[in-house]
Amino acid sequence: MGYAVDSCTDIFMSNLQDFASASKPVDLGVWLQYWAFDVVGEIIFAKKIGFLDQGNDVDGVLRSIHGITTYPVLVGQVPEAHKLLLGNPLIPIFLPSMESFNKVLQSTLKTLYARGEVKPDGGVKAKEGQVRKDMLSRWLAIKQGDPPKN
Repeated sequence: MGYAVDSCTDIFMSNLQDFASASKPVDLGVWLQYWAFDVVGEIIFAKKIGFLDQGNDVDGVLRSIHGITTYPVLVGQVPEAHKLLLGNPLIPIFLPSMESFNKVLQSTLKTLYARGEVKPDGGVKAKEGQVRKDMLSRWLAIKQGDPPKN
């Protein structure tokens, strides 16, 4: 899996060199997040998410994560508020497709759809001829070798 780290590090260093050559300031924290997410994408899906190549928040994933983590921070201070907010039993009735707001889920599903056929049972059947050495392929092989027992 070192290839994932190495390929992303090469792009990361190239981007930093571009900033240095142009004497532009760089937000290292943001670019390290881009690097980390592309490494994770390469390890899990054998495909970079595209943060380093695009140099921005692809599909609003990072903004979404910030929004998702803000809720538990606030509700952690006042746990009773959860029952009135997202823990309210009326929320699924009025917002039945609330998961469509989750950019992380959308980005993951987009990658899965591009990768192969998503089956109704939630499994993924890889496209013919694709041989990958990523974590998703390993997890799918384990699932196919030991299907759930109902």
